[in-house]
Amino acid sequence: MGLVSSSVAHLDRHYHPGTIVVSEGPVNASSDNFAVEIIGQGAHGARPHESIDAVVVGSLMIMALQTIVSREVDPARPSVVSVGQFHAGTAPNVVAGQAKLEGTVRAQDPAVRQQLLNSVRRIAESIGQLHGAKISVTVIEGTPPLTPDFIVDEDSASYPSGGDYRLEQMQAEGYPALLRIERGRVKNRGIFGPMRLDYGFFKRQARRTNYFLARSGTQVVGAVGYTMDQVEHTVRVFELIALADDVVRFLLVEL
Repeated sequence: MGLVSSSVAHLDRHYHPGTIVVSEGPVNASSDNFAVEIIGQGAHGARPHESIDAVVVGSLMIMALQTIVSREVDPARPSVVSVGQFHAGTAPNVVAGQAKLEGTVRAQDPAVRQQLLNSVRRIAESIGQLHGAKISVTVIEGTPPLTPDFIVDEDSASYPSGGDYRLEQMQAEGYPALLRIERGRVKNRGIFGPMRLDYGFFKRQARRTNYFLARSGTQVVGAVGYTMDQVEHTVRVFELIALADDVVRFLLVEL
């Protein structure tokens, strides 16, 4: 029969403690990495005219890659191209003959994802050819974007079948109290935006995937707050999801 339905949850420090957040539309971006190797010609720093400067070529690439999102992608479709590593050179008085840069590409739309990767390759190879350097572009495919299948209204997370489950009903039945279900946008911020998670692979296998953002911490410590949260484990999100009558009925209908 295979996987019918999946429910996933993740912590995020940007939401109130005890809150479950559900969202319409994409909640996570795809994530792919790329590496560009530049092979030029080294030379003494006093004779740069004898070189093909890999640092200059790589720097031009990095600047040009920033124009992909700003000039090639529809502004209504969130996307990111970031270069996180740039390695070149061995001495201050030697023009580097080789360099390597690595980065990441994020998109919430599969078509934009492919557009970004194609543009990275095109720009890198074109700049290399322009300056006489040899270029090798490697793409490491990562996680796909994730778009849950349920529809959100003000009070509940509603499945396409029409069933829903509400916090008030679950609290009346004795489940741990939560503060509220919030919409997927708080302070003009999407749930994760360009952040990536591997839950997208579940969506490829399941006919329906439901996404819940859980934040049950009592205190945020430090600037990041993901690995340092003081988590209150008595808020058991999946127990609420799995034991809700409407969810059980939904699964039985699917099976």
